Amino acid sequence: LDIAFPYSRPEDVEVGESKEKPKYVHDSDKPVYLILHGLNGGSHEEYVKDFVKRRRSEGSTVVVLIARGMMDTYITNGWNVFHGARTGDVDIAARALKRGLDSLAKAKQKPQRQILGGVGYSMGAIILSNYVAR
Repeated sequence: LDIAFPYSRPEDVEVGESKEKPKYVHDSDKPVYLILHGLNGGSHEEYVKDFVKRRRSEGSTVVVLIARGMMDTYITNGWNVFHGARTGDVDIAARALKRGLDSLAKAKQKPQRQILGGVGYSMGAIILSNYVAR
């Protein structure tokens, strides 16, 4: 997973504008987005970076699920590589994010009302639709 937290100050959105190092914060009042990239993609793709930049500027946290074997990720057990019909990785990531959001809300003594939204591009959209349908 690649995670991008929003900047603490709107003026830090463009790199290099401030000499002070930007601080990254999670806003529990804004949605969290889980992105599934296309067949040969990853968090380095322009369409993903554009979405991340726009949502971060609005104060949202964005998480990109890197498909198995993409972006030179290491495969630990043989042929257990990317498969378009596999929704288990999405389920594990979504559940982990949900548990993390619940923990943050509990620590802040607030009810957990944060939205976890899914965004898919190309094959990622097919996998996300399959996951939601199940």
